Amino acid sequence: MPPRLPHELCDLIVDFLHADTAALGRCALVCRGWIATSRYHLFAHIDMSPSTGRRSISRAVTLLNDLLASSHSTLPLSIRNLEFYNNPDSDSDHFSLSPLCVVLPKIVQLRHLKELSLSELPFQVLSALPRLETLRLYGITAGRGLLRLGKCAPSLRFLAFDSVYAVPHVNFTMETCIRPTIALSTIHIRRSSIVFLPWLLLVSPTRLRVLDIDEFAPAEIPALIGYLSRPPGPPEHLRLALQVECRITEDDVCLWERLADALGDDTRLDVIVIAGEDAPLDDKSQHHFLWSSFPLLARLNLLTLVSRQPPSTQVDAQV
Repeated sequence: MPPRLPHELCDLIVDFLHADTAALGRCALVCRGWIATSRYHLFAHIDMSPSTGRRSISRAVTLLNDLLASSHSTLPLSIRNLEFYNNPDSDSDHFSLSPLCVVLPKIVQLRHLKELSLSELPFQVLSALPRLETLRLYGITAGRGLLRLGKCAPSLRFLAFDSVYAVPHVNFTMETCIRPTIALSTIHIRRSSIVFLPWLLLVSPTRLRVLDIDEFAPAEIPALIGYLSRPPGPPEHLRLALQVECRITEDDVCLWERLADALGDDTRLDVIVIAGEDAPLDDKSQHHFLWSSFPLLARLNLLTLVSRQPPSTQVDAQV
């Protein structure tokens, strides 16, 4: 009988194959000692999103429920990333998704889950996931319900919103009832208005490391200034990717100058201008207006301007 490989070496072999699903499946058949490490990588990411139709979702959900149903199952230790949402980028038809707790009753067993992508805000589920650090939300209503995140997701650090319905906070004040808070590090917003951001100040009163906004409309600069002007102030890094073919003109300079005043001298700012397919990649006039609006950040090397074409013809030109 050949000598047994050291356990550490076996783990290194399987770890090296972490992205190869077929190889991981074969590794699990080698011997009992290889099963746990193979499964740890093989089931790290579970995608139950409807990109391939109802039948595929039903099959994936049935298999996962069966695997979790066994009293001897160790699968919950392996699953760290779960996706169950209608993807706005998908070409397939969207259809109504049942609540996650109905589709996957054993979801509360996944206590090692760190990333979750959903088209709902199931607070009863979030409360059962103590290690959840990343939450991506698609098509939800972003408003008062966000205040419950402090109690239900205390470990949350990264929060992303895509195509959400934004509810503004009217008559905003920090003097509200005491509630549990979290320490968000990064907020990413895409294809959505930002008027809901003040709600998050109530649930995460610490300074952000990154605020990342895709498809940003300059018309929302006043709303952004209102958010930045409240405690704890601007984030360490603000990234604004403008809407496609958004033109910055001399008439917009006063808005950008007001944003510069709100940012001060302690925030790194990236502005990405998305040109049209037929527009020149390096538009000097737009760069000039932006540079002139942020003289302090430019002098401190805290300003980066990038011109980018749409994804189909994407080439970057950094200034």
